[in-house]
Amino acid sequence: MPINKYELDFNTTGDRIFKIIINDANTTLAPDDVSDVMDIVVDRNCFAASTGDLTDRKAARLVTTTVLELPAA
Repeated sequence: MPINKYELDFNTTGDRIFKIIINDANTTLAPDDVSDVMDIVVDRNCFAASTGDLTDRKAARLVTTTVLELPAA
């Protein structure tokens, strides 16, 4: 069963990267939708990062992991 998550990376005022991980990702979103959400997060300063305020988008990834459950016995 595949597991999907978004990894959203932002630059901060402390010259570091702040990452947000969204589990159970909606895989039907268009890349522009993801970019728009990231812009809103930066514009509204929604998260407090220990390395400073978020300044802009750095990267976004949709990560899919396939998990195969094996019998325990």
